This record gives sequence, structure tokens and C-alpha cells, in this order.
Amino acid sequence: MGFLRPGARRYRGQEQGLALVLTLFVVALVTVLVLEYHFDASVEIDLATNYASDVQAYHLALAGVRFAQALLQQAPKDTNGPEDTWYKLGLVPACFSPQQLLDLATASLGDALPTERRDAKTAVEPRMADQRLEDMSQGAGCVSLRITDENSKLPINALRPPNGDENQPPPPVWVSIFQKFFESFKIDPEVVDALIDWLDTGDNPRGTGGAERSYYQSLPVPYVPPNGPMRTPGELRLVKGLNDVETLAKLFPGATPEAVADLDLGSNNYLTPFGAEETQAATPAGSQTSRQTSSQTSRQTSSQTSRQTSSQTSGQATNQAVKVNVNTASPEVLKALIVGAQDGAQTARSNAESVVEEIVAKRQEKKLKNLNEAVQDASLQQTLGSVADVKSTYFRIESIGVVGIVQKKIVAVLKRDAQQANQANPANQANPANQANPANQANPANQANPANQANPANQANPANQANPANQANPANQANQMTMLYFKVE
Repeated sequence: MGFLRPGARRYRGQEQGLALVLTLFVVALVTVLVLEYHFDASVEIDLATNYASDVQAYHLALAGVRFAQALLQQAPKDTNGPEDTWYKLGLVPACFSPQQLLDLATASLGDALPTERRDAKTAVEPRMADQRLEDMSQGAGCVSLRITDENSKLPINALRPPNGDENQPPPPVWVSIFQKFFESFKIDPEVVDALIDWLDTGDNPRGTGGAERSYYQSLPVPYVPPNGPMRTPGELRLVKGLNDVETLAKLFPGATPEAVADLDLGSNNYLTPFGAEETQAATPAGSQTSRQTSSQTSRQTSSQTSRQTSSQTSGQATNQAVKVNVNTASPEVLKALIVGAQDGAQTARSNAESVVEEIVAKRQEKKLKNLNEAVQDASLQQTLGSVADVKSTYFRIESIGVVGIVQKKIVAVLKRDAQQANQANPANQANPANQANPANQANPANQANPANQANPANQANPANQANPANQANPANQANQMTMLYFKVE
């Protein structure tokens, strides 16, 4: 029996130690590779999940916009205020699940929000107002909606001179209203001159506060003013006198200048670029339709009227009349309207506070149906008649889709057609058959089709006149809303 020498035993022990080190190195390398693969896989899974949530949140937000649009189509046209369903919805700080939106749409469109177990102030079922994060954790997501009346704000484009001509003065009543408004917020009223210069087509500054191309191109970051109607709220940041966050912060009470730098300016409660759009004069086509559908006497009368109207307005662009809704306007806007419309008279300043308090108290009790219910003074009623009303045409929708931690926001502004096409067409106004036929008046297709207008059978058919489906067809109502602004955040 042989024995290993001591040196051989030491060599054999070194071999065993080297094998252990190699084994540990391979295990560590495999561990690193597995962890790297796991990390890459986790990142890919998170990216795919976030993308899916982002797409889902976008479509939830888009569904909220469509729901709000349908809700606004059902709102009354003659007066709008706190009693309307869309207004009550804006008071609810809740995130609605898709099923809740569906239930709300099927239960309330055309009437009001469900009356059973609803809060007296917001008229919304408690289960909708108590929506919590645990419902969102299930992956279905939810939609947060806010509908704002843009007619509750002062329309900036009302300051635009006729045809944008810098040689013509802007409407004096609106100039006075905006000056009183900026004074109330401790903003230099000369900013009104800068706003007018931003809107007119000329390059000559107005007064000491005006600014045109030469001023804006001399800034550290130069730009060119549009010299046209303001189209987006973000343009306010560019106008001289409003192009600093300290001044803009005054339009957002309670917000710091740092926070205002990232805010959507369209969310302020006082100023809006929507309203008072330029409209071109009607073409003489109405007189041609009149000649096809009326009697000889009727043809002559409507044709002459159409030619006179066309000759007076042809080639001119005029600002569409816009008015502030006293049912939804803030007290600050109401005060500026009252003081500015009366040209800042001392008596107007002293009485403005009491009149505003009276209007706010009355509209809290019930929706104001006309200006006579808002104010008692006859002269004030007449003065406000040119700048105020009780109905709304422009609405801002903020819809936020939420899926887990992912949010997608869509901001849209909708315009409701002020009048039906039949009312604006002199030919149809002169035709007694069309005036007496509710079906033809409510159906845009019949208004635009000369064959239907000229067919006595369609005009005199009692079935068409008495068919409620033709008058209440949602497809016809859907043509009453026009989207003016759409932004995805």
C-alpha cells in the first residue's frame, strides 16, 4: 500500500479549491444574466401595459367628450343655467366608470339626472359621487368630466374692430367692460389696447399700451402677432401686458405664478377666445330658392329682400353677436358687465355690488328665463340687452380618462348652432307651407333639398307634419353641435 507524499496532498487540495472558485463564478454569471433578462422582460411588460392603459385612457376620455356632446344636445336652447343636467354634472368631483356613464346616458338624457336617492345640490346619485380608487384598480378605468359654459366669460374677440380695420373703433361697450374688468383685478387697463392691436389687421399701435409687429419682434424670443381673431386660449400668454406669469396669476385666484406657467389658460373663469367669430354675408342663393318655392308675389318680395341684404353685406366680415349668460357668469364678470355697459358711471359703480348679489341670489333659487327676471331697473335691462343674455352657445369640455396610474386628458370646445337653417333662409321664411311644417323645419336634409321644398306633397302631407320621430330624431340634433377646438394632453 502506497502513501502520497505531503507535497502531492497539497497539490490535490489546490485543485479542489480552483474548481469551487470556477463553480461560483459560473453561478454568479448565470445569476447576472438571468436578472438582466428579468429586468428587460419587466421593462417590456411595463411598457406594453402602460401603452395599453394609455390607449384605453384616451378612448375613455374621448367617450366622455361624446357623452358630454350628447348631453349638451339635449339642453334647452332658450335658456341655460344651474338647473341644466350638464351644469349639475360639472359640480360632481367624481370619476365615472363606463357602466355609470352608460346608466346615466340611458336614464337621464333628455330629462334630468336620476331623481332617486340624489343629492339636492348636484342631483347625482350618491354611488356616482362616491366613486373611489378601488373601482379603478380593477382595470376598467373611469372618466372625470367637467363642462364649462364659455358664455359665462368675457369674449376677447368682441374687441375686434369691424372687419379688423384698425381705422375703425372697436365696440365701445366692450372696451369699457374689459377695462373695468382688468381694473377690478389690478391689471393695467391699457392691456385692452394691446388686445385690440392683437386682433386688428393693422400695424399701428393704439395709445400707449398698444403693441404691434415691431414690439413683438424686438423681444428676446421674437414672434409675429396674428393680426386676426384669437383662436386659442394660449395666445393670451403672448399679448403685451399679459405675457408674464405674475399678471396671468391674477386670473387664477389662489394659484402661484409658478403653477400658472403650466396651466391651461382656457380653464380660467373670466376670459375666452371663443365667441364673436367673423361671419361672411349670405349669398344670393336664398333668393333663387325663394323663386322656386313661392308664388309670384312671394318670389318678388323675398328676391328683393335677399338682394338688398346681400348688397349691404357682400364682401364684408362682421363679428357675430355674442352675449354673456347671466345664469352662469361669475360675480366678477357680472360686475364688469354692469359697470362697463353703463360706461363706468359713479352710480353704476355704487349699485353694481347690490345688483350682482341680487342676480346671484335669484339664479340660485331658479334659472333666470330673461333679463327682466335678472334686474328690475328698466334702463339697466336695456343696457345689458346688448351684452348679456340667459342662454349659451359655446361649451368647454374637459374629459380625463383614468386607467390605473395613467391619465389622458382631452379638451374640446363645442358650439351650438344658434338658429336652424330654415330660420336663416329668406326663401323658407316666406313660404307659409315650410313655416307651418314642423318636420321640414327640424330636418336639415329637407331644408337643403330643393326638391323637398318645391314638392307640394311634402309640404302638405299631414303625416310628415305630425310625425314626432322626424322632429325628435337624435341624428338631426347631432348636427346642431360644431367642434371648434380639440386638444389631447
